Amino acid sequence: MNPIRKTIILTVKEQQYLILSGTVFNTILGVLMAGQGLGIGLATDDGRIMFNLGLAGLLFLQLQYFVIINLIARHSWLKWMLPGIYGVVASLGFALHGMGYMAVPTAFMITQVALSTILYGRGPTYLFLGLRIAGDFLLSWLTPFDYAYQQMVAMTFIGAALVETIFYLQSILVKQFGRLEMLNHVARRLATSLELDEVLDLIGKAVQESFQADTYYLGLLEGDYLKLALFYDDGEYYYGQTIPLEDTFSGRIIKDKRSLIFYDLPDEAKARGIPVSTIGRDKASSSWMGTPLETGGLLLGVVAVASYQANQFDTKDLNMLENFARQAAMAISNAQQHADAVERSRQDSLTGLYNHGYLLEGMARAINEARVNHQRLGFIMLDVDFFKQYNDTYGHQVGDQVLTCLAQTIRLHVKNTDLVGRWGGEEFAVLLRNVSLAETINVAERIRKTLAEIELRDRDGRLIAPPTVSQGVATYPEDGLDGFRLVDVADRRLYQAKENGRDQIGTPETEAEIAAS
Repeated sequence: MNPIRKTIILTVKEQQYLILSGTVFNTILGVLMAGQGLGIGLATDDGRIMFNLGLAGLLFLQLQYFVIINLIARHSWLKWMLPGIYGVVASLGFALHGMGYMAVPTAFMITQVALSTILYGRGPTYLFLGLRIAGDFLLSWLTPFDYAYQQMVAMTFIGAALVETIFYLQSILVKQFGRLEMLNHVARRLATSLELDEVLDLIGKAVQESFQADTYYLGLLEGDYLKLALFYDDGEYYYGQTIPLEDTFSGRIIKDKRSLIFYDLPDEAKARGIPVSTIGRDKASSSWMGTPLETGGLLLGVVAVASYQANQFDTKDLNMLENFARQAAMAISNAQQHADAVERSRQDSLTGLYNHGYLLEGMARAINEARVNHQRLGFIMLDVDFFKQYNDTYGHQVGDQVLTCLAQTIRLHVKNTDLVGRWGGEEFAVLLRNVSLAETINVAERIRKTLAEIELRDRDGRLIAPPTVSQGVATYPEDGLDGFRLVDVADRRLYQAKENGRDQIGTPETEAEIAAS
């Protein structure tokens, strides 16, 4: 993420275009000064000085416009050296004060202050002003001219005011340009991101670099609450926080579908009748702003920033936050749709469980994690007994009902972190994390007993016998160090359970008993 830039870097052509009007104005002044010299007469000292200064100014302007800008682009140290020279030369121009010709050199000096501030910056221009006034005082001692010290000081203050005004305007432009650059950068990155975690990371970094905020969060709607997918308070990340919508700032934003900003939070919140509450640190913010996450008429949540300092944000900050929110809402919606599509591609269309391919991928990851963390895994293979009879006797709709009931039954007895999938046809597989053999057998037994208690009806609504399942269990690492070995062992024990009469669980003990017989 690129931070908001502190300066605007202009090309030589852009700098020339920016100072063109000032250069033209000073060129006219140079011509006028040379003309004044001709009017006085070149035979006189005053006329020659005025004429020569006018020509020197014209030459300097051409050098500045066509040569000096190019030199500074290659040698940045010249931006300090050249204004110093300008200050000395400008003092020579003000030596004409004693001859009563102040207007032209004064206008020339003021315009040059403006050009210097644009081209060289604040510091070099103050160097120019300082040397100019120092030169004036020096010349007042060395020449017989009658200097007006009050006018010299006044011109210096006018020059300083001009420097500060231009510098302030530049600062505003730099800030605005930086914000536009940040928005453009974020928009490009968000447009190419389809992962929700990456989207949230981009938004978090953009908010951090764009606002002087102590707290920021992004919350997604879940019923009457906001689940904070992103929440930082005073540099600390908080995970899994929720905010109620009732009687909260975020709730007001969701209700009204428009942004809120509090410049001085305690007083303004009280005036609007919204109670102030805290999350994260037990410390109330003094300024706060938030805006809805909305795209295509769909309200997704809220993004908000806060500060412990009053008056930390203004309408420009809120406008930028709203722009971020629009980009973020589109990116979050795209990421959610992408995640839904990916999830559907992993699922069996009938039962909603993972399909065969994704189940194998998940098993490989789980085994790798178990190896790293020195944990055990349990694996169960299940097969519906006499499944073909359900299809042949009652039709395929009842057969599908049997499979969906089995999927629901399995889900009742496993954790969210466990993997459950349809292996194929009427076969299912379950991978249990961090369990022993006894715990694996216990889960298989609970599935068997629960399935025996379900109510199943045919197309006419008559009760039919519930299905039974034969199961085989295996454990990592005892029965194998990879998924293929676990599947092979569990599948063998499954068929041993079928050979023993079905509706049973094939275990290592069962396998040993059969081998012994």
